[in-house]
Amino acid sequence: IDFHAAWCGPCHAIAPVFEKLAAQYRGVTFAKVDVDKAQEIARAYKVTAMPTFAFVKGERKVHEVRGANAQA
Repeated sequence: IDFHAAWCGPCHAIAPVFEKLAAQYRGVTFAKVDVDKAQEIARAYKVTAMPTFAFVKGERKVHEVRGANAQA
């Protein structure tokens, strides 16, 4: 899950990498959440920085990456 905001510069910078990965791994579900439009979801995942990428298996968050570091 890509947690982002329209006003977040690093979010815009990393977006093409997220889209490329989504195209490359078609068997994996990729989702984007605008934290300003879906504040309850952002709170549920305890998002405190953007961008934040949450990796979810089943109904459980198994990993999280904060920031726009494409190498992470």
